[in-house]
Amino acid sequence: MLSGIGDAAQLEEFDIPLVVDSPGVGAALMDNQEMPVVGQTAGSVGFGDPGFTMIQTENSTYGERDMFIMHFSGGVFRGFWPSNQTNTLPPEVPRVYGTSLVKQHPLTQAGYVRLQSSSPLDTPDINFNLYVDEGRDADLASMRESVAWVRRVYANVAAPAGPVEPLEPPCPSGIKDDGHCTDEEEDNEWIIGHTFGHHPTSTVRIGADDDPMAVLDSKFRVRGVDGLRVVDASVFPRIPGVFPVVATFIVSQKATDTILEELSEETDVEE
Repeated sequence: MLSGIGDAAQLEEFDIPLVVDSPGVGAALMDNQEMPVVGQTAGSVGFGDPGFTMIQTENSTYGERDMFIMHFSGGVFRGFWPSNQTNTLPPEVPRVYGTSLVKQHPLTQAGYVRLQSSSPLDTPDINFNLYVDEGRDADLASMRESVAWVRRVYANVAAPAGPVEPLEPPCPSGIKDDGHCTDEEEDNEWIIGHTFGHHPTSTVRIGADDDPMAVLDSKFRVRGVDGLRVVDASVFPRIPGVFPVVATFIVSQKATDTILEELSEETDVEE
């Protein structure tokens, strides 16, 4: 965007000379929704530690096991915690047991990266908007369902480690036998306030020629600019899975093959 490729209105706002009007630059930011479910063991002994599980929620985007769950005793994985986070970081307790939820293939795609000035030294405005668009209800339902699943597991952990008392989300109205909060809005509020992510993708996506939001063509070339390609996690039209690193490696290999093929064709023509 600082070089003049992006949404024309935003570039004009900061007096950046327009090179290509490409509204998809910085739009449609996606990330996996992550959040810890925290418990406290009855005894000092851990259980099943560490462990990994995948379950399918009713709102699975592609009919798959869409929730990746990590669990371990002695700590809680809270991801990043920005200095301006409005929620107070809960205190750690003794005999803590942390379960980390990672929702793959969420529906919400309302995040963005925008400029705040024309200076490359100024931090851009980055907003994941994880629960704001048409996918909000389904994504929240998947998170609530997974929280309830973890609570049921906690309740059935045998002595001496269990049962495990669920602490977060706190659910002041009480937890039902199925693990759901009696007042689901209490869980919703906690989930929205404590969800984080660190797998951002899709802000410079590949797409068809007739897609105005598709910044790149199928060969990773920025439309409207000669000699410029993008090869990283921003090219995915939608976030590819729980951990996009392997998919990004594959994309880089595909881009390498594409560039080498083009160079080979150019060499053949010259010969």
